[in-house]
Amino acid sequence: MKAQDALRKAFLKFDAWIDPYSLMELEPFVTGSVNSRAFRERNYESLISNLVRILRNQEIEDADTKARKIAEYVVFICRKGCD
Repeated sequence: MKAQDALRKAFLKFDAWIDPYSLMELEPFVTGSVNSRAFRERNYESLISNLVRILRNQEIEDADTKARKIAEYVVFICRKGCD
């Protein structure tokens, strides 16, 4: 599965919308959160902060919590392999 597909799936699960450009922007953070041992934590925190920004722009309530849930779900999906 591709990281973009995992992101789409997570956004659908949590009733949020994401544009294609944001998907491309988030993809390196997803793969880095799963694959890169040296920078895993930094990539994960960057993924969450970018998700929060996207969700706040959509005026979604409790964007911080939802961003963390989306990030956890995406990483869970990608643990089996995302490219």
